[in-house]
Amino acid sequence: KHILNPLGLAKYEIRQNDDVIADVKRKINLFGGTKFKINSKYGELKIEGDFVSREFTIKRDHKIVATISKKFFAIGDKYGIKIEQDQDVPFILALAIVVDEVVHD
Repeated sequence: KHILNPLGLAKYEIRQNDDVIADVKRKINLFGGTKFKINSKYGELKIEGDFVSREFTIKRDHKIVATISKKFFAIGDKYGIKIEQDQDVPFILALAIVVDEVVHD
């Protein structure tokens, strides 16, 4: 679910069976790049990346849990997503969709 806050920054809710399992908020980054803060049932996560290089990392406790790479010169949107072992794959894919929705649309 997409929610627009008063500053015009994106906020998303990720739901599973009508329960909110995560709030995703885009953070203002004065030094470039793109950052998101996620409060979820899995704890606090961060997404950091650069829309120019199209590379993003998802971290929990300073450890990478997944990487998202948008493919250059692809017809349509194509991504490579590497998800570390023992992660909730559908949840990580939902985060990748949020990144695409906010950064690449």
